[in-house]
Amino acid sequence: MKIDRIYLAGPMEDTPDLGAAWREEYARNIAELLDAHALSPVKIEDSMYRVDIPAEVATDLKKDNPLEFEKLLRRFVDLDLALIDMSDLVVVRWEGEGMCGTIAEVHHCYVTKKPVILVTSKEPHEVPGWMLAQIGYKNVFDSWECALGYIAELQRDTTEHYWG
Repeated sequence: MKIDRIYLAGPMEDTPDLGAAWREEYARNIAELLDAHALSPVKIEDSMYRVDIPAEVATDLKKDNPLEFEKLLRRFVDLDLALIDMSDLVVVRWEGEGMCGTIAEVHHCYVTKKPVILVTSKEPHEVPGWMLAQIGYKNVFDSWECALGYIAELQRDTTEHYWG
């Protein structure tokens, strides 16, 4: 299976660094071990929007000017979905945080038959049902190392896979 670009999905809004730290680690591993490219919404959004609208201003915007916040977030949503469409595979990291956008991204993948892998230390029964149904039990891994190994196997496999 051809896997050149991997989108890194996961909660951002309620995380201290927007999920930047784990995405940087995963991106490094993807480049070094899989010879592929990571597509990170944090990096793209930082470079395209953070200059204009700092995070604290965006948070204030949500409370003080919801219509302006909506316009800003729609830009993020459109960009994130475009990155998913450009990717060959999506890796979701979830440790129990709130994740409205992540579930929407997983659903987008399900509808478009984009493969998704979930990395979580949570037990399968703790994963939101809709997300688990759309990803599938066989695509849930309890460590990034196990997920990396599976992705490497997929890269070597020439069989067509059905996702969704």
